[in-house]
This record gives sequence, C-alpha cells and structure tokens, in this order.
Amino acid sequence: MNPFCWNENHAVGLPEIDADHRAPLRMAYDEIESGTVRDWLDGLLARLAAYAQFHFESEEALMRRTRFPEYPQHRREHESFAVTISCLRTLSRSECADVTETLMEFLGSWIEQHTCGEDHRIVEHIKRVEPDIHELRNASKED
Repeated sequence: MNPFCWNENHAVGLPEIDADHRAPLRMAYDEIESGTVRDWLDGLLARLAAYAQFHFESEEALMRRTRFPEYPQHRREHESFAVTISCLRTLSRSECADVTETLMEFLGSWIEQHTCGEDHRIVEHIKRVEPDIHELRNASKED
C-alpha cells in the first residue's frame, strides 16, 4: 500500500482535520504518480511548508481552545516538521543532494507516527471536553 494514499487508518474522526490531512498526501501522491518528484521537488516542498503552516495554525488553535494538555509537546512536533521541510528545501536547492527519498521517508513516518498517533490523542481529548463536536460540525455543514 502506498503510504501517500488516504485510508481510514489515517482518519482522526474530525472532518476538518481529516480534510487537512488528506491535502499533503494528495500533493505527494500526485507528484509520485506523475513521475516528476525530482523536477518539482522545490515546488512540492514550498507547498508542503505553506500548507503545514495553515494546518498547524488551525490545529493548534483547536488545541488551545480545548486546553489540550499536551499542546506544548505537540506544537514542538509541528515546529520540527517545519524545520525539516525547510532543511530539505535548502538541500534540494543546493543541487548537491537528492532529497526525494528522504522526503518520502519523512512524510511516510510523519503520517504513521504523528497523524495516525499524536493527532488521534487530540481528537480523544476533544471528544471528552466537547462531546457534541461531531453533531455541531455536521450541522454547520448542512446549513
């Protein structure tokens, strides 16, 4: 199974967060399928960095709002992701290193460990402190 294809194991159970998590998978998968990862690596890294910033801000706001007790640690993981992507982008621009494989390994590991692990902990917390969140989110989408 391609780790960049969305599957239900990746779902955390909140539609907004799940949609946010699908986007970078789609970005990486599209590049892999087109066979142009190396040619478009800088663009992919730039899009991943921008999207991560958008998603992390949204997710961190949710954690602050619900007083997620592991927020500081989770935020540090987000910062680490951003630094890694920035470093990979710098290396890819130097033309002395092909970071394609490193990027794919990093993203696969991030998905399995962070998205499928740590982000599930956020959702478990939210469900405890805001048990009606699914109903509220679904109702707002139907309006």
